[in-house]
Amino acid sequence: MFAAVSERRLDAAPPRVFEFLTDAAHYPTWLVGARRVVVDDPHWPRPGSSFHHEVGADPIEVHDATSVVGLEPWRRLDLVVRARPFLIADVRFEVEPHGSGTTLRMTEEPRGPFRVMSPLIWPFVRARNDRSLRRLAELVDGRAG
Repeated sequence: MFAAVSERRLDAAPPRVFEFLTDAAHYPTWLVGARRVVVDDPHWPRPGSSFHHEVGADPIEVHDATSVVGLEPWRRLDLVVRARPFLIADVRFEVEPHGSGTTLRMTEEPRGPFRVMSPLIWPFVRARNDRSLRRLAELVDGRAG
């Protein structure tokens, strides 16, 4: 297994952090590379539900979908993220109490043939995920401008 793991401490309590993680419509405000999200599944964020998204940067845009494969309210959200033909990955968000705040861990692991490239691209994926969690922390903790 080769996974990119990012972790961040937040001042907010776990339920508040989890609310942001399950509010997919706002992913473009903090998730680096997310450009547009459409949540048209009335069951979101229950397992089996999904949302459509646009990711990338000009001139490369990818339209695909992300699905929920696991959910433990206030603790864990498991997603399958698709940005084909570039990536299919399992992404896990783990929310753990830490004093009066939260530790948030994001683990991203490629699926299938994308694993072959992971040693080359994973330092960049981890840097992107670190930046995403920093942006999320600023939003959740109320420091975003």
